[in-house]
Amino acid sequence: MHDVNIVLRRAARRLFLDRLIRSLPITMAIALVALVAARLLEQLAAIPMDWTAAWIAAGIGAVLASLIIATIAARDRAAVARLIDERAELRESLSTALSLGDRNDPWSVATIEDAQRRAKGVDLRRALPWSFPQRWPLPALAAVAFAVIWFAVPQADLFGRDREREADAAERQEIAEAQAEAETIDEELRTMLAKLGEEDIDGPEDGALETPNPSTPDEIRRAAIRKLTAAKDRLDALKSNSENGVLDAIKDQMRQLRQPGMGPANEVVSALQRGDFAKASEKLGELMNQIAQGNLSDEQKKKLQEQLENLAEQLEKLAQERKELERQLKQAGIDPAVMNDPNALREAIQNAQGLSDQQKQQLMDQAECTQGACENAGQMAQAMNQAAQQMGEGGDGMQGMGQMADMLNDLEMMAQEMQQIGAAQDFVWGKINDLSQCLGGGEGEMSPFQLWDEGKAGRGQGGSQMSASDAQSNTTKVKAPSKTGEGPIIGTTMVEGEQVRGESRAQFVELVEAGGQAAADAIESKTAPREYHDALKHYFGRLKAKAEAETAPEAPPSESEPE
Repeated sequence: MHDVNIVLRRAARRLFLDRLIRSLPITMAIALVALVAARLLEQLAAIPMDWTAAWIAAGIGAVLASLIIATIAARDRAAVARLIDERAELRESLSTALSLGDRNDPWSVATIEDAQRRAKGVDLRRALPWSFPQRWPLPALAAVAFAVIWFAVPQADLFGRDREREADAAERQEIAEAQAEAETIDEELRTMLAKLGEEDIDGPEDGALETPNPSTPDEIRRAAIRKLTAAKDRLDALKSNSENGVLDAIKDQMRQLRQPGMGPANEVVSALQRGDFAKASEKLGELMNQIAQGNLSDEQKKKLQEQLENLAEQLEKLAQERKELERQLKQAGIDPAVMNDPNALREAIQNAQGLSDQQKQQLMDQAECTQGACENAGQMAQAMNQAAQQMGEGGDGMQGMGQMADMLNDLEMMAQEMQQIGAAQDFVWGKINDLSQCLGGGEGEMSPFQLWDEGKAGRGQGGSQMSASDAQSNTTKVKAPSKTGEGPIIGTTMVEGEQVRGESRAQFVELVEAGGQAAADAIESKTAPREYHDALKHYFGRLKAKAEAETAPEAPPSESEPE
């Protein structure tokens, strides 16, 4: 039975390969049809495909399917033996021998021996020949169809999936940009506030207003606006503190300075009149270097001494100038005599009748600013007096001018801090405006502070949200009658221009003289451009004529005129 078994095994393998080859065209065609369907889905339904993986999967799937088909359709040994007997014309020799098995009777042994002899002479290539598969056109046609669809079917989005993906991608991109912008704003804001000694910028303390994990661009921008709003409030507090008010009061005092004659200190005084303490400090340092190096003549030193004495006299007067505060205290019903005692002044303001808490605080701030400015003017006057006395005694006046330089440096630092606060405020306002524009805010829309809290506050009770076209309304402008009550003036504003009837003539004349002197100094020192000289002379000449006309005494009535 050995030879019979060998033939049967070889025949079984040959039949398996034949079934495999015959089934491959069908499975390949099915795989190509699946690829055609995938291509149609990609083009019409916007479903992305990995074609490298798709081709590999299609090939492997076709081969596996053919193997499964060939395995399922395999014949048993008896069927293989009958097929060989039929194809090789063995007259059922192999199938009979296979059925006899291991019998030992003479007939069975003779039959098995005859089957083995016949099995040795079987040519399986003739008995089980291979033929070319008849279904080979199927995969060829499927491949042609795939190629046509690949190049001919246009891109479409029948189910909107592509638009959804683009919208999702755009939203993710917008979220990333909003997050990056918020992080940049946070970093820049922390840097600015750190320079001002402010570190915490966490935003409102009310946790109900916070979004725990902002996940949309609008939520990220609103969180950034909340943080910017908190920073704005702190910057406003820094801007409105007493130190800033004192600096403004000092600048107002410096504008009242007049040029103390011509001399080496002209540029220093001009810078003081403009409130440019950095420039004044720089020019004073240059003047001190000239004195130290002996570059000033005796005549220049004498003029400098006279200038210092004049400046000291003016500053002493400014140190005693508290008319505005005195007037405000009188209007508030407070005795101006308490101005020299800060504690008594504070108590008097707190006990003042007819003033609101806000008015009391404003009056207190005004008093502190005035006192600080007067104290600064007194210290400057003392320094100028000391420098003038030293120069009169044959010294160089460096000690007094050094004290003046220290005060100017302190004022310069205060001014720089205020400039930093102003720059930070501009930055915060600009970013709030930019973010509110991104949230839909603009002219006629909600303010930035309403925008960031939109969605948290919700609508009012019983109210509904309407568009501008939904609500019809008529408006009429009506002037409501009102009376001005008694109370202190909490702020003043100077407007450049000619005198308006009813204004203080003395103050107008002083301002005209100071401005005219400053313009003359600018023309003489060539700090003003040449093309502006005529305009400056004409402008201040006209104001001077106006001031002289205002201060001229009225002529007595003539006798001929009727009384």
